[in-house]
Amino acid sequence: MSQQVPEIHFHAAVFAINRAAKQTRDRTRRAYLYGLKERGVAYLYKNKRLDVRSHNDAYVYRGEGYAFHLDECFADINETLLEAPPVQEFVGDKPKGSFCSLNDALRILEALPSVHQIFAEVA
Repeated sequence: MSQQVPEIHFHAAVFAINRAAKQTRDRTRRAYLYGLKERGVAYLYKNKRLDVRSHNDAYVYRGEGYAFHLDECFADINETLLEAPPVQEFVGDKPKGSFCSLNDALRILEALPSVHQIFAEVA
């Protein structure tokens, strides 16, 4: 039985994990945190809470006031992606007043299935 994932702070949780990953010097922890970020972005994208645009050799996922960069594109291979706006328009984007502690972010994102399982689920 899968655990219900709280939606209320989901974007803020991904943002908190991304910030922690950028700040840690431990490579193993950084890789783990970026893996959680990828799972969170995949979940949000699958549930139509983020859209995706190409940006150089990466992708920008935006939604509900947040922007996240990934090397992975979860869009349909046949989907034409628009070019993202210049970097300075979205670096560090997050809505004012939104917050999720790292502990809460870990709890929320660790409850998610793998990226493969997220996209294998029947919609």
